[in-house]
Amino acid sequence: MSELNDNQQGGLNASRGRRQNPRSLEGEYASSADDQRHRLVVGYVWDIPFGSNLTGVSAGLLKGWQLSGLGIFNSGSPIFINQDGDTLNVDSEEIRPNLLSGQDPMLPEAERGLSRWFNTAAFSRATTTYGTSPRNPVVGPGRKVVDLALTKAFRVQGGQQFHFRVEAFNAFNWVNWNNPNGTLGNSAFGVITSAAAAREMQLSLKYAF
Repeated sequence: MSELNDNQQGGLNASRGRRQNPRSLEGEYASSADDQRHRLVVGYVWDIPFGSNLTGVSAGLLKGWQLSGLGIFNSGSPIFINQDGDTLNVDSEEIRPNLLSGQDPMLPEAERGLSRWFNTAAFSRATTTYGTSPRNPVVGPGRKVVDLALTKAFRVQGGQQFHFRVEAFNAFNWVNWNNPNGTLGNSAFGVITSAAAAREMQLSLKYAF
């Protein structure tokens, strides 16, 4: 998949865009926060064939079930790296640190962990000039989620129906870690401290008449 680059971080942040130097668009040009290199979305519906030969009450209970779902699998997204404080006295929270020469801000995959997702030693505080780090130099964790739904319509007199549905979001309860902290000077810099929602389930019953 091709790269997605831009010179604007998201939309407006309060009354300004998330730019370190609003007078230098070239200096802001980098991987977009929406640059998700790999993404697979699979949707499916399966009319379960079980009980096709049944009749009567057993047919009403066991026939006509439908399984549907949505699977989303994607790589991580670029992370905005800044530093705390206003060391340049420019009233901005978008000041980026310096990227040390010869240092790769990304760690090899085998070295990434919750306590250090990227190479925090690659950054140093900018004190007198705008930081040299590009806008989105590291990439966060990927995501994999499968949602499932089992449904059936129970027919009653006069064309009326009860629609029963049971749903499981993140059905396999995979852990999807959120992005690490990206603020140099914060004690949690480079640390992942939270995750997206675990498995959630719900039941619903609808009466159609």
